[in-house]
Amino acid sequence: MDDTTSRQRTVFRAFEYQEHTRPTYAWYVVAVLMLANVSAFVDRQILGVLVEPIKRDFGISDAEMSYLSAAFTLFFAVMGLPIARLAGRVGRRNVMAAGVTLWSVFTILCATAQTYARLFVMRIGVGAGEASLNAHAKHRHREPERHEQ
Repeated sequence: MDDTTSRQRTVFRAFEYQEHTRPTYAWYVVAVLMLANVSAFVDRQILGVLVEPIKRDFGISDAEMSYLSAAFTLFFAVMGLPIARLAGRVGRRNVMAAGVTLWSVFTILCATAQTYARLFVMRIGVGAGEASLNAHAKHRHREPERHEQ
């Protein structure tokens, strides 16, 4: 490869990188991530607020209620690293979008659960989907390195 082609590729990569670092795009990303994280926070807290209605509707004990929270928390924690690894391969934006979609579907399915077992499984799905929001924090950021090559 000659020197001119190498410089052209470097300029193209620099332009490509600058395209996504404009202030309006950066604020858009901040707003989307903030909305997703606020929604995730509310979703994590909602079981604590609805303990009595859930126990009454499903006829479950305090222990079974804590198993619901534990299922969510365990899958949220366990799925974080594999999802971060996947984010490194296919891109954080794609993984987060798929995770938010998965999380949303499982949240809707939680609302339609008629049995404790189904609610338990749906909360596992919510935990796995929500773990995708943190993939960007667990994955080593490499974009600046790629553009410097």
